[in-house]
Amino acid sequence: MKLNYKLTLLVIAFCLPMVVFSQKSKTEAADRAFNNYQYAEAADLYKEAYTKVKGNKVEKNRILFQIAKSYEMAGVDKKAMQNYLKLYKINYQKDDPSILLSLAELSKRAQEPDYAKAVEYYNEYIKLRPNDKKGLVGKEGAELAQQWLDNPTRYEIENMKKINTKSNDWSPAFKGTKKNYNSLVFSSNQEGASGSKSDGWTGAAFSDFFISTKGKSKGEVDFPGDWAKPIPIEGEDSKTIVLNLENVNEGEACFNTKGNTVYFTRCLNEKKKVNGCRIYQSSMKGKSWDDAQLIELGPDSCNYVHPAISEDELVLYFASDMAGGEGGYDLWMVKRDRKSKPFGKPVNLGKQVNTFSHEMFPTLRDDNTLYFSSKGLPGMGGFDIYKTTMNENGEWSTPENLKAPLNSQGDDFGIVFDGSNVNDPSTGNPYTEKGFFTSNRSGGKGGDDIWAFKLRPLIFTLSGVVRDSVTNALVADATVLLTASDGNVYKIQTDNKGYYMFNKTQILPELTFDIAVSKQGYYENDNSRGKETTVGLRESKDLKKDFLINPFEKAPIVLPEILYDYDKYDLKPQYHDSLAGLYKTLVDNPTIVIELSSHTDARGSVEYNETLSQHRAESCVDYLIGKGIEADRMVAKGYGKSAPRVLNRDFVFEKDGKTYTFKKGTKLTEAYIKSLRDKQEQEYAHQLNRRSEFKILRDNYVPAAKNDSVAKKQKVTIQIVNAAKTPKTQEIAVEVNEKNVMTSKVTVNGSTEYSAVIKAKVSKVTMSLAEVNKLYKAGVLKVRDFEDADAAIDKNTNTVLPNAKFYLSELSFGEVYVENVEVTASKTQKEPITVGDGYLVNEVGKFSYNKETKKLVFEAK
Repeated sequence: MKLNYKLTLLVIAFCLPMVVFSQKSKTEAADRAFNNYQYAEAADLYKEAYTKVKGNKVEKNRILFQIAKSYEMAGVDKKAMQNYLKLYKINYQKDDPSILLSLAELSKRAQEPDYAKAVEYYNEYIKLRPNDKKGLVGKEGAELAQQWLDNPTRYEIENMKKINTKSNDWSPAFKGTKKNYNSLVFSSNQEGASGSKSDGWTGAAFSDFFISTKGKSKGEVDFPGDWAKPIPIEGEDSKTIVLNLENVNEGEACFNTKGNTVYFTRCLNEKKKVNGCRIYQSSMKGKSWDDAQLIELGPDSCNYVHPAISEDELVLYFASDMAGGEGGYDLWMVKRDRKSKPFGKPVNLGKQVNTFSHEMFPTLRDDNTLYFSSKGLPGMGGFDIYKTTMNENGEWSTPENLKAPLNSQGDDFGIVFDGSNVNDPSTGNPYTEKGFFTSNRSGGKGGDDIWAFKLRPLIFTLSGVVRDSVTNALVADATVLLTASDGNVYKIQTDNKGYYMFNKTQILPELTFDIAVSKQGYYENDNSRGKETTVGLRESKDLKKDFLINPFEKAPIVLPEILYDYDKYDLKPQYHDSLAGLYKTLVDNPTIVIELSSHTDARGSVEYNETLSQHRAESCVDYLIGKGIEADRMVAKGYGKSAPRVLNRDFVFEKDGKTYTFKKGTKLTEAYIKSLRDKQEQEYAHQLNRRSEFKILRDNYVPAAKNDSVAKKQKVTIQIVNAAKTPKTQEIAVEVNEKNVMTSKVTVNGSTEYSAVIKAKVSKVTMSLAEVNKLYKAGVLKVRDFEDADAAIDKNTNTVLPNAKFYLSELSFGEVYVENVEVTASKTQKEPITVGDGYLVNEVGKFSYNKETKKLVFEAK
């Protein structure tokens, strides 16, 4: 069945009987059949008349138009298109632009829809009729349809092959919804329908009600399951035929919740009468239906079709062409106080639902959600299914197109929802939605078919691990707080492997989740927070989110560049943003106390630089106090020039066409800076030394009472750190064995002592891979110490890989020490650590071996 048959089969304006008159003209006979809605017969008569018209071009074109329209109304789209194109080629649209609408609609609802061509026809029509909604709405639908096809919803559809036939099978309904979702009633003109005559509109049999039952499945079967071959609703052995009358169209049944009362459409076909379509009801008496009773809804001159009844049977929705609507067929409703009383006056559902065209096939769900089909809203072709919801004020929401694949290029209508408890075998959870609907799309058995639809549940989880950002160790008993966009909040702890998981009851579809990780001894910042979402996800998914949380460390954290002019300590406005991260850290972690330190370059006296750096630290603290941070949470310290900076990344400066690069690992000592030949390069190096840093001292701060303003007003105590660690005398005690292998005691990072082999003619430091992993596991080495942590550390085993490069903060040979030592992990090396003699020369200075004292004596560098 194509466009208009089913969707107007039971909504014809007047089903006039076929009255036979003696007609001399084939044209008059064709016009009579067309006006009586007998389009199949009209098409044949017009074709005969077309060949007999001679010399009258206007009449010949009119008949050609009537042939096209007859095929269109009968649902023979291919022939309709062929005849409309003949008219289009002779520019018939100048006289009757409606053929452009027909060409556009036929392009949309072809088996292979051509939405681009439909838009072209709509554009031509809009030029001729710029204010006609039919062109504007049609064009919008054609443009949206391609998007919906390209991005279909998650619904799955399946043709009900055991129920469908080559005839028309449509508008499924459950025979009661309390318990009986295993009996499906639908309309059909398949073999077995009562009556011997055919419908003049289509040439097919008149329609009756059929019923199919669902068998009990053995084991777990996916929806829709196994349905039996349908039989007429009254059964083969029924002695009384009440619902399926001969030579009458019956269709679109809906049942009350118990299944013992049915409301349905019937279009009579009585001779010598003007017959319309009406809504009837019938109730079961024992095992049979009693005589159908007409429900009075309005004037006999109008049609009332497609009933949908509320659960209490006090509200009836239907479609009608009665006066007072928006155009075509509209959706209406009537109410009554009791089931024994008649319904009241019909009320139109209004412009929010109804349009200039046809709205039909209402289905009521949960009494406040209405599904219906329309041709007056943007759609994919033919009739599309829409959804609207009534609010507490009785107003309907803007109808929502169900999109592809529920809607198609064909006619889609008559949807019903299965409320039985059935689990999706693939997930073990109940289906989100399931049911049946009608469509004449391609891929069916013929004409209108009943299709099953289902929406499998989306199952989401969120899991991950929490690691220490310094050691990369898994963190147990960390609190993971999940805040969902629907307002729900969940909190769990990581297990002894640092693992957490939120389950499918917490991670729901179409929500966004904020995640925050916290633990005593760690501070919160952007690394400890994250965001995940299920919005737009079309398949079940296990979301993964790992966290690296930051422990309170003694080592200072360099702030984003806060640079000072030479001999100045005022905080420049452009560097306020450099303190934004620290400010946020202090706000997010209200119990931490920090040391904020500043450093100068190497120029000037020790005393002068210590005072200058102290003022610089205070300028940062004062700024943060002004932002509302308690003063007693911050300690300002000035280190002067006692701690030259060791660069943790490359720095590049450009000026006057020159590029100055300072490599990662460079220590900006006064000697190094003086070795630079370019004065501008020296100035940049001094500038890098002029910096501010912070480190966390403790995390047990208790805020003062709200009315205690002393803390904010108190002056920060000046603390000056005196300097140099390296003594003037540079000697290293060594031992030499019989093989002339020289070793010396060395301490790594101030904590771990080794016997280091000093290798001749080597300029680097190496450690055995086994020792490197020991230091890493013990926390002596941290993730940030590695040059490329992603390549250096295996995340699955959390072990250091061969040839990994890392930096030791300090390597001490007694009182001689070097900082920021680059080391390579060696898989084949047996000695714990080897230090090249060339490395010692580069970092400490030239040396000689004193056999008497067994020491290496270094020249002053």
